[in-house]
Amino acid sequence: MNLYQAAFEHSPDAQAIMTYDPDRNSFRYVAANHCFFRNTGLAPELIIGKALHDHLTPAHANALVNNFLRCLKNDTVRSFETVVSVPSGIRNWHITAAPLRTPNGAPPDTVVATARDITWSGDLAQQLNLIGDELPGFVYQLCHHPDRQWYFTYVGNRVASMFGVKARDVLQDANALLGLIHPDDYGRIVIKSNRDVQTHAHWHAEFRMQHPAGQTVWVEAYDMLQQVADGTMIWTGYLNDITSKKTLEASLQHSEARFRTLVENAYDIILNLDQDGTLDYVSPSWRGLLGGTPGQIVGRNLSALLHPQDTPACKAYLGTLLSGEANHDGLEFRIRHVNGQWRWFVAHGTTVSQSAPDKNHIMLIARDVTERRNMEQEIQYLAHHDTLTGLNNRVSFMARVEQAIQNSRRTDKHFAILYIDLDRFKPVNDTLGHAAGDLLLQQVARRLKENLRALDTLGRIGGDEFMVLLGEIANENAALGVAKKLCQALEVPFYLGHTPVSISASIGVALYPLHGRDFDSLSNAADQAMYIAKTQTNGMQGKTQAFRPDMASPGAAGTGNGLPA
Repeated sequence: MNLYQAAFEHSPDAQAIMTYDPDRNSFRYVAANHCFFRNTGLAPELIIGKALHDHLTPAHANALVNNFLRCLKNDTVRSFETVVSVPSGIRNWHITAAPLRTPNGAPPDTVVATARDITWSGDLAQQLNLIGDELPGFVYQLCHHPDRQWYFTYVGNRVASMFGVKARDVLQDANALLGLIHPDDYGRIVIKSNRDVQTHAHWHAEFRMQHPAGQTVWVEAYDMLQQVADGTMIWTGYLNDITSKKTLEASLQHSEARFRTLVENAYDIILNLDQDGTLDYVSPSWRGLLGGTPGQIVGRNLSALLHPQDTPACKAYLGTLLSGEANHDGLEFRIRHVNGQWRWFVAHGTTVSQSAPDKNHIMLIARDVTERRNMEQEIQYLAHHDTLTGLNNRVSFMARVEQAIQNSRRTDKHFAILYIDLDRFKPVNDTLGHAAGDLLLQQVARRLKENLRALDTLGRIGGDEFMVLLGEIANENAALGVAKKLCQALEVPFYLGHTPVSISASIGVALYPLHGRDFDSLSNAADQAMYIAKTQTNGMQGKTQAFRPDMASPGAAGTGNGLPA
């Protein structure tokens, strides 16, 4: 196998080579890699030599043919997104098609298509769209792959009213938004971003952006970093217009009279404290945001009002201000409301010069960001959980397996992976409707969880497929015993309202490190074993199968190329 063939076969993206068939006005598969078969659920014998119209709906096949023909006609790379129904389910794909040029210079008739499953991104986008229009700013998801440019997988529609660019334009070209960052701030943002990538810290920055109409807009951005298995870095965050806040801060530096007027009417809390942290002024907005009166707070030390976990960071921040060092990041801390609830604030401070440097005071402008913090927690949850069942999603489950591998190498305690596929689930959808199918999946998730230990991890990886990480499992028999227990649990009828429904499951078992040393090899081994279990005859009862090396032979069924519907 040469270098190019090896790169094709082991690519983390689904790839296929297809040649145009003018007689059918379709494209025929010439070759496809392992990831293609695994992600689509299509077996090699069902597609190699076959045309797109042989296994796709006419609408889906025609959409692909039209895009591939444009690629050949223009002799250029073409990228697009499309929805395709395959045995693994209805999936959203980001596809890049490139013409395969012939040595003799003849017009190309073959394309190399690279497809990335972005269904998870679409699911998150649907959740964010429910809340996006209610926010003063907008939520975004920015990605960077090691061998690709920057690109957005989601951006809220409010970007249009804030910056005069449409969300769809930003999704097509990230520079439509990133290019608006003020050139004087761009370098600082890049340096801070690179530093936070190294530490995987939550990112926060304030900077200017240039509106196409000419005005300068101050914004603050908060995001969280996530890195997936293929090296893609994903920043999920929130951006808000703080121009009015910056205007207020600038005004406070010029006029004491204006300062008094603005402070007394500001929504944010403005605090003045001496070098020891004792408060000598608290703006009236304290009453509306935290209850009580400013008179009850003046004379107290700021550290006595903060959450104990936030006190060290606060003291360090105040020390930085008094030393004269610039700090653009601000300080986040919690203060207890009179009703007992902790409220989150972000504050930016400056020193107020007095007659002597050792008498200088500190002024803080603190904004209530409790709702923003709650939203971050919701985004974090959506990024790691299946929205229907609340279980770990594929990304989160992969991370748990990688963590288990590291623990096993350190402690020599082994674990097992179970790949679960529900049998007779499709008739429920077909006869009772998708709402009933969703309810059944939720009940299945609860029943599986009830029959697992606290140290085990359960995830839904798509459709009616689940995976289980069995921690500290002794041997194959022990893992098979758990699998059989789960099969028996699922054989007990479910009730969708007053309607009883009976299903079963096929479960494949793979052990670490006997059957694989990373997530992909373990997942494939369990997938292959499950495929064999599915072919067994066992009446209406569930079936289990542990992986065997001969399953991976070239002629064996269940080679990781997907499962029947």
